[in-house]
Amino acid sequence: MKVGVCVFQNRISPRLDQSREVRVFEVAQGGSSPLRYVEAIHWQDETVSERAKFLRSQGVGNLICGAAEPWMEEHFRNRGIHLYSWVSGSLEEILEALAGGDLIPFPPHTGR
Repeated sequence: MKVGVCVFQNRISPRLDQSREVRVFEVAQGGSSPLRYVEAIHWQDETVSERAKFLRSQGVGNLICGAAEPWMEEHFRNRGIHLYSWVSGSLEEILEALAGGDLIPFPPHTGR
């Protein structure tokens, strides 16, 4: 499964809708290297719905981000993407937590 991380200046972007970069990682189950960098996606003026649709078409099933309004979460959930929101910290910290199993954006979000 692929996981996207909204990034701003090597930190988790504070707002999903203002994020201009998503770094995509392949998450391996087990093995010595649980994360593999895949690509960076740069946004311009795409809507939240367009972003969700594009990420899903790229095989992204989970997205780690900062603040997200409930309607934004709905757009991603409707596309089959678990939105792991309200996360903060450096990209390195978050990736270490994800790789170590301390930040697990699985299974898909089922509501709050």
